[in-house]
Amino acid sequence: MALDHDRWRGRSDYRLLAIGSSLTEHFLSTWQAWRSDPQPSARLHYVAMVPNVEALVLPFGGSHPIEMTSLLEPLRDQLTGLLPGFHRLSLDDGRLLLTLCLGTPARLDELDFAADEIVWMGAQSEPGASPVRLKELARLSRQGTSLMVTPETSSASEPLRLALQSLGFELAPTLASNQDTMAFQFAPRWARTRSRRELPPFEQAGRCVVIGAGLAGASVAASLARRGWQVHVFDQAREPAAGASGLPAGLVVPHVSPDDSVLSRLSRAGVRLTLAQARSLLQQGQEWDMTGVLERAVDGKVDWPDSWLG
Repeated sequence: MALDHDRWRGRSDYRLLAIGSSLTEHFLSTWQAWRSDPQPSARLHYVAMVPNVEALVLPFGGSHPIEMTSLLEPLRDQLTGLLPGFHRLSLDDGRLLLTLCLGTPARLDELDFAADEIVWMGAQSEPGASPVRLKELARLSRQGTSLMVTPETSSASEPLRLALQSLGFELAPTLASNQDTMAFQFAPRWARTRSRRELPPFEQAGRCVVIGAGLAGASVAASLARRGWQVHVFDQAREPAAGASGLPAGLVVPHVSPDDSVLSRLSRAGVRLTLAQARSLLQQGQEWDMTGVLERAVDGKVDWPDSWLG
């Protein structure tokens, strides 16, 4: 189901949404094609809507380059301890962002981005059986977004075609890679309400100044640099992170709550990303280390959801 990805060449970002119960081969082949391209986009954002982690690390058959198979190792390193919900992983020195939407059904209505390409494997036409509401696919699309649909059964093809065309997706047979795939392009014939998703993507990196070299300033500078920006960081001290704290060391801990609130999920995501950066940039045992403590229990109270136990 791979596309000719000429469209990502010379761009700052390319955003792809993939939906299915097994996306291992598609994700790895997309990653490998992007890495091998002489002019890839500065960043690839792959959003995977899958029922569980195994959908991204299942063995795949056929003959594939050893480079593609070797990508599984750095991916598996980050797929431990993930609960249902949204997770952002960083690969290839931050140039590849992988957003995992785990669970059945995953929440497409919580996504806030515009896809350049959507791949839907095992698509179902019955609203009650499908975890995807077709209107959400249109909401996440902008003019020219490509949609590749592989129906779960042949009987689902016609209802899906009619429903998608009613939402502004036009058939584009030349984009289909095989006879089992229906290809569309988002080209509604009516004027859509102007929104942030309809704005043209910002492709031209520039120069900027970041004031402050603490954790926030350094994070912003690093993120912009990965996007190709020339960044100048100014701070009153002679070295980064000089004024953040008077302590010689810091402790990063997640916020845990019985209802797994938004604050808990955000905190857990931040800890995961911090650990990933520490593993790649610092020497474990000397510059950082794991304590092994999740949270101190007070008066025997359990402060994590019951579903986590066992």
